Amino acid sequence: MQFHPVTDIFPMMTDAELEDLAADIRQNGLLTSIWTWQGQIIDGRNRYKACLIAGEEPRFQEWDGDEKDLVAFVLALNLKRRHLDASQRAVIGLAVEKYEAGRGKDRMIAGGKVTTKQGKEKIPYPVEEQGQARDFAAAAVGVNPRYIQEAKRIEAQAPDLIPQIASGRINIPEAKREVDQRQRANDTEKAVVEHGPAEVTAAATELREPLPMDGNTYQPVAATMFSHKSLEYYTPVYILEAARQVLGTIDLDPASCAAAQLNVKAAAYYTQEQDGLAQAWYGRVWLNPPYSKTEGKSNQELWSQKLLAEYRAGNVTAAILLVKAAFGYKWFEALFDEMTVCLARERLPFIREDGNDDGESKQGTALFYLGPDKARFYTVFQHIGRVIPNANEIKTYIEQHW
Repeated sequence: MQFHPVTDIFPMMTDAELEDLAADIRQNGLLTSIWTWQGQIIDGRNRYKACLIAGEEPRFQEWDGDEKDLVAFVLALNLKRRHLDASQRAVIGLAVEKYEAGRGKDRMIAGGKVTTKQGKEKIPYPVEEQGQARDFAAAAVGVNPRYIQEAKRIEAQAPDLIPQIASGRINIPEAKREVDQRQRANDTEKAVVEHGPAEVTAAATELREPLPMDGNTYQPVAATMFSHKSLEYYTPVYILEAARQVLGTIDLDPASCAAAQLNVKAAAYYTQEQDGLAQAWYGRVWLNPPYSKTEGKSNQELWSQKLLAEYRAGNVTAAILLVKAAFGYKWFEALFDEMTVCLARERLPFIREDGNDDGESKQGTALFYLGPDKARFYTVFQHIGRVIPNANEIKTYIEQHW
């Protein structure tokens, strides 16, 4: 029995998993039929192989649908019975995109619907040839197209991580961190070859020197040694990419430096010498304020208050603010009144204040949003953490509905 190419959308079980399924089939029989179309298996290749291992006769059911609805049908079957997170669905979406490209159809397929993993919400497929295969794939599996693009980049740089994402052992942010770590290790190895171990050791020692800590110290910046293409900055790149997806572009980064702009890519920025707190703010703002204190007051409090004031005045039209999750502090609690927040699920890989990088922050991270497109913020940042509406919106909802 041949497998139709559409079966490649979902991964095969491991040998151990197939053995477990075969044992279950021996005991309970084949509970779900194997779907075929035009003599080929379109869903159930794991069940088919497990039947062969178990020595049981496979049971087939022929699908009588049209080819244009084939992907929709297979996705509907699998998304109903599999509990997949956003990263896993992005990998499935990447496989759907490849399938469509393999057919020479860079298009969306008309006429089908799939359900979410909860089996409730219907996701309509776009009609006719109105877009690209990735847009169709994203709609079909229920993720942002950019998330599928992230999966594609990971596959190009570290293909061995894709099966781990598909199985749920790691997620896409974790995979991106692994790719970055491999790149740093590779750059260091190249530096040793090019410059010699003694020079690399000297550069590493200089890099790790603690910075002087005063009231205006910004988060330290650590550059990958001797690399002209790979720089590691305080804010993880995937967070900045998510911010740009929401804001569209970044007009101003008021607490920054020239080196950081390789990743932030703001149209304008203020340096420590320019003192962003004393400058005019405008447009769409990315703000990752400095830690430590100024005259006994938290810099994160000072900068977040400045952001709120500029937004209320109409100068800032939208903004994303990254601060530590400082529950119990008045300045932090006050942000919940007006800002939608994403509480990151994992501790982000920040550079510590002493210049060392141990792979993750010692404290949780909160990303607050100000602006008119809260739905887009939710769509993008739900993959990074739990998104919560601001307290005023929750209060209004309760008053109107409870």
